[in-house]
Amino acid sequence: MKHALIGLVIFSACATQVHAQAGANFISRLYAAHPEEMAKLKTQTIGKSATPKTLPIPPASAEQKEVAQLASDLFNANSPRAMIAIKNGQILFEGYKAGFDNQSLMLGTSVSKSLVSVAIGMALCSGKIKSLDDTAGQYVSGLTSPTLKPVTIRQLLTMTSGSGDSWTIQSTFPINIGYAYGKRYILDDLNAFTNDYKGPNNRFAYSDHNANLLGLVLEGATGQPFATYVHETVWSAMGAEADALIMTDHQGRSASAGFVWATARDWARLGLFVGDQLQGDKATTCLGQYLQEATRKQTATDMGEAADRDTGYGYLMWTNSPDFADGAVVFKGARGQRVSVDPKTRSVLVTLGTDAGWIRPAYWRTFSALRELK
Repeated sequence: MKHALIGLVIFSACATQVHAQAGANFISRLYAAHPEEMAKLKTQTIGKSATPKTLPIPPASAEQKEVAQLASDLFNANSPRAMIAIKNGQILFEGYKAGFDNQSLMLGTSVSKSLVSVAIGMALCSGKIKSLDDTAGQYVSGLTSPTLKPVTIRQLLTMTSGSGDSWTIQSTFPINIGYAYGKRYILDDLNAFTNDYKGPNNRFAYSDHNANLLGLVLEGATGQPFATYVHETVWSAMGAEADALIMTDHQGRSASAGFVWATARDWARLGLFVGDQLQGDKATTCLGQYLQEATRKQTATDMGEAADRDTGYGYLMWTNSPDFADGAVVFKGARGQRVSVDPKTRSVLVTLGTDAGWIRPAYWRTFSALRELK
């Protein structure tokens, strides 16, 4: 019996390691939307805008050249596949590693969550969603989880729903691999989830389930697939120049927590759009007011106020970083996906890659220089 238990422990440890490696390989293959890998998935197209927003590349001043050189040095010395620095709606630096260009679709991972937030704001302002204090159960047909059915849209946006850490689910197929290959289903996972991990409600606990459920809220509220609604609202309004893709599970439900592919320029346009809505007359509109809340600290993260990490969270957006405590916001995804936005100085810095180890402090030094540029 003793030997059997030892064998079981070893087997479980090996299985966990295999699943972790499988997850890493899965993500790595998909970061650049490799055609052979994408062909295995279920995806929907987020159509481009009929009126793409231009991103001009003007002649650079001496000061602009200095910042562009700083971005170039950072890009060339590190691992991102794409980087764009934008000031006042104009590209100061744009770089791609070999095999990639401004037409390459790149996985945003959890930058996708911030796209969900903007779409929720648009649904709220159009009356499709009546209130952020409405419950998920009011909009999602088939949601039966006693934990998640009564949580509010606001709690989902701020990661305070009590749904815990979606990556702690024990299964033969880790969460996103399961969704990709038809071994797990988003609504089934939501219905099976209970408040066993980091709850209670109103305490920050980062979870993919929150954003996936918000994707279903959007579909229920609008009567449209997530991809269709985002095309008609966010993607069109921000002037996307290219089609994007979103992965669904094999029941057709969108994996909106982390599986949107877009060009680097369109990820930058998302940042520009959010920043623009917070300036001038636009800041007084319904969407402008929503985004003011979205980009401000709504809850403290579980990192701790003194930790050298982002200590605030808005609506699926990170705030109050030690690197930009005065109003900037970041859409952040695993392994170095970043869209950093400073509305006041109209600065946007985007990086897309497969490694985040170099991000702090080098990336933020470049973002600070971009913000300080007149």
